[in-house]
Amino acid sequence: MTNIRELSSTLRISQPTVKKYIWYLEATFILRRVNPFHTNLRSEISKSPLYYFTDLGLRNYLVNIFTLPQIPSVLSGHLFENTLCNHLIHPLHFWRTTDNAEVDFVINTPLFPTPIEAKYHVLTTPKLTRSYHSFLSKYHPAHGYIIHLGDTMRTKQSNTTIHFLPFWKILTDPNILVANFGK
Repeated sequence: MTNIRELSSTLRISQPTVKKYIWYLEATFILRRVNPFHTNLRSEISKSPLYYFTDLGLRNYLVNIFTLPQIPSVLSGHLFENTLCNHLIHPLHFWRTTDNAEVDFVINTPLFPTPIEAKYHVLTTPKLTRSYHSFLSKYHPAHGYIIHLGDTMRTKQSNTTIHFLPFWKILTDPNILVANFGK
């Protein structure tokens, strides 16, 4: 999450200058803003947005990484999440609570919010995190998605169908999620 005050202090420049730089990075399509999804101002994060690089080559240059590590790491997981963000064509949000439950992306459709989680590893069985369960319990969406490196799977949690999709399906058909909206 982006904290303007912290960035200003770290970079030793004024907060208005940080805001202006971020505005330019968004306006030139270098960064993509993802705002928080919230319905409860007391228990959910509602102010600080996340930013993702639209140009991953520039992102990798800035952090001096030019190959994916052989062993998955936090940085490769962030890169995977950033790549997924770039391939989702919907307006995106993220969900975080004050007790640290989080879902990577939420598509807020007119009927219900749809959670999307990015997992940079192969899932062999349909398994949900505590945070994902928390979102499902609160919002009861019809569909949810886990994007990972394994095969297609499906499970049901109460009235929610959870689709486990291989990442390559998002790359080849970014509209794949749209097929289930409104059902």
